[in-house]
Amino acid sequence: ATAMAQAALDAQPGHAPAARGLAAARIVAGRYADALAVLDGLVSATPDPDTDFLVAHALFAGLVGDSAPGNTATGRERLQAVGARYVAAG
Repeated sequence: ATAMAQAALDAQPGHAPAARGLAAARIVAGRYADALAVLDGLVSATPDPDTDFLVAHALFAGLVGDSAPGNTATGRERLQAVGARYVAAG
């Protein structure tokens, strides 16, 4: 699934839904840092609830799985900030 999602993004660079699809595939594969690397470009360009949800998911999965980046102090702070922004967006 990750290879297919990467191919979709390669075919449409900068396409936010394709980037979110790749990030989601990486989250499912337990590659949280790799997922965040894709999502970070989207967050800085145009924050949106769909991207925030995936960022929060990757960070929380790392937190409960005791792996970076979610289990670091910076990861926990980011999870709180993104989670609050996601909830505030309704």
